[in-house]
Amino acid sequence: MRYRVQISYDGTSYCGWQNQPNGISIQQILENRLGIKLQKEISITGCCRTDSGVHALQSYFHFDFDGELPNDFIHALNYFLPFDISVNEIVEVNADFHARFDATARAYVYKIHSIKNPFKHNKSFYFPQIKNIDPSVLEEAAMIIREGTEFGPFCKTTSDAKTMYCQIMEACWLFDRDHDSYEFHISANRFLRGMVRLIAGASLQVGLGKMNMVELREALVNQQPLSKPWAVPAEGLYLKSILYP
Repeated sequence: MRYRVQISYDGTSYCGWQNQPNGISIQQILENRLGIKLQKEISITGCCRTDSGVHALQSYFHFDFDGELPNDFIHALNYFLPFDISVNEIVEVNADFHARFDATARAYVYKIHSIKNPFKHNKSFYFPQIKNIDPSVLEEAAMIIREGTEFGPFCKTTSDAKTMYCQIMEACWLFDRDHDSYEFHISANRFLRGMVRLIAGASLQVGLGKMNMVELREALVNQQPLSKPWAVPAEGLYLKSILYP
């Protein structure tokens, strides 16, 4: 039987979603705990990768297990998992379901705060300079991003992606200065490695006058590298949701 699992996690202490030789991953923890609970080696397939320090409000993976899951399995598994990983739902799905390839859209949010706050440490990017940025400039940058179809300038050079094409469905900034909250929301059918953090960084560069709208637009139209690429820190990035048919 194949099962689809919805999870949330705080990625601060992990090297990312995918198993890697240089650190502990979310995938490693889940495979280990599932294997112990089900008394069988379990291999899981995630809906996407997240980098070291990136969080997930909603993420999915699937795994195969021959048999029914024990009663109250979610509660028992959560009790066994670290405090920073939570299993929210487990459902049986068709044998051909694939957590990554069946996803039709993914959404991310990047969080920023301008006033030092210990309760936002590792959960939001502390960036006091955002108070000096005109929100309309960031929204204009988001509009340019929404018009893009290929995102080579916003892909880490180590990516193995075969195409730079992405269909952007949403890109916008939300401001709540009273509560010191600034968020960049973006959704697409797929994302390139490091894409969201590079887009957010470029938008902030434009807002601070370190890059202009012309360069941002030409980078997308001509697929030319940015003069000052900046990937904002991982702690502000959250995988927000995954959409399936």
